[in-house]
Amino acid sequence: PQEAITVNTDFTAEISRDGGTTFTTANLTLSHSLADGSFAYEDNDVDISGQPSGTAMKYRLKTLNTKEIRVFGTLLQWK
Repeated sequence: PQEAITVNTDFTAEISRDGGTTFTTANLTLSHSLADGSFAYEDNDVDISGQPSGTAMKYRLKTLNTKEIRVFGTLLQWK
């Protein structure tokens, strides 16, 4: 079985609008517990206004220790 993880401590999600030069960390919160035992996390309002302007959106998931993190899907939307 997968070891217990703590969101925003064991892993983070980061967003960039300048092609990955500058990243802003999202504050992930649990949005859904799924029937298969997995979890969905989201941040509906990441403020990237402090980044240089741009539309070359990128995101990354970052592990911050040696725990195994399994990711089954991602989604990035912006307006």
